[in-house]
Amino acid sequence: MAEAALTLLTATQAGVTLLHDVGYVASGTASSYESMVLLDELVAWVKAYAAGVTIDDEALAVAEIGEVGPGGSHLARRYSRRHLRDFFRPSLLSRQSHDAWQGAGGHSLLERVAGRTAELRASEQRYRPPGDALGELDRLVDEAR
Repeated sequence: MAEAALTLLTATQAGVTLLHDVGYVASGTASSYESMVLLDELVAWVKAYAAGVTIDDEALAVAEIGEVGPGGSHLARRYSRRHLRDFFRPSLLSRQSHDAWQGAGGHSLLERVAGRTAELRASEQRYRPPGDALGELDRLVDEAR
């Protein structure tokens, strides 16, 4: 996954807008459902990273900080509610402390990815090719053999 993550990141920084082999590893010689699921999370991380950081009056929140003042709390503020989800929050990559991770079962990244993969594979398929497209693909493959 390190290879995949670095490939995504460097391609994005180079301005590439389409990577056709997301989910493949080992220079495109291997793939799995699990690699697709983890790469989906890595793509989301790279997109968030590439979006950069906004620096303006709203993001700096100088007025908001001044209103709350020293020792105050930002938790119940409208500003905090408005910006609660302004950052990337992974669903598979753990950001917990080691103690919290252990307390939650200590599941490895591979275990979390395998669990998410199983959920996705068991869920209803959202896309179905139109008409007899699968039959036509089978026919073309048989013909090519």
